[in-house]
Amino acid sequence: EVVLDSEQNRDCTKLLGGCKTDAECCPHLGCKVMCSQ
Repeated sequence: EVVLDSEQNRDCTKLLGGCKTDAECCPHLGCKVMCSQ
């Protein structure tokens, strides 16, 4: 399972237009940090 750091996580939210939870953000990348806004 891939664990992204907070910076990569934020990039992920930007790619998908934002999200409410890490699961909504990029479940396929195994994001661990909850997305903010």
